[in-house]
Amino acid sequence: MAITNKEASSASRRGAKADSGIATNRSKSHKSKTVRKSSSAFQKNSITFLIASQRKVAGVPAESVLMQVRSAVKSGLPRAAFDLVRENLGTTIEKLSEIAGIPTRTLARREKFKPDESDRLYRIDSVFQRAVAVLENVESARSWMGSPQRALGGRKPLDCCDTLAGAQEVERLLGRVEYGVFS
Repeated sequence: MAITNKEASSASRRGAKADSGIATNRSKSHKSKTVRKSSSAFQKNSITFLIASQRKVAGVPAESVLMQVRSAVKSGLPRAAFDLVRENLGTTIEKLSEIAGIPTRTLARREKFKPDESDRLYRIDSVFQRAVAVLENVESARSWMGSPQRALGGRKPLDCCDTLAGAQEVERLLGRVEYGVFS
């Protein structure tokens, strides 16, 4: 049975419509995924949200909020930031103070952290928030952060956050997990 030119062009158009529908659906899901990730930077249980709410900057553009976060880190985060990160991670005060490099005796008497201490706390929180965004819930992120990962030489991601280089490696690993790259 022979197909006429008219039937072939009609089938071709139907195929093109179907193909464009697939591409459109893919781009829509990609856009929603991007939106979800960008909004995760301001999750209610993050240091960024804590600073933003204290400074009453709701509705301010993201660049301004990030500049205020930078300013807050440079001037020192409040003790509430440590408690928030510890609660998010579901870890002990001793464990978080060891990773952040803040002695427990210092925690007992300090209401505001020094800039270098604040920077380490913010780094740990940022890595955790990225894990929540990639793994899609807090419990999975906690479990993943506390479990040895082969790609990190058998170390726990949380333990690697004690240095900037370690935190960056954890973020790279999360990027590989997000895109399904074997690690």
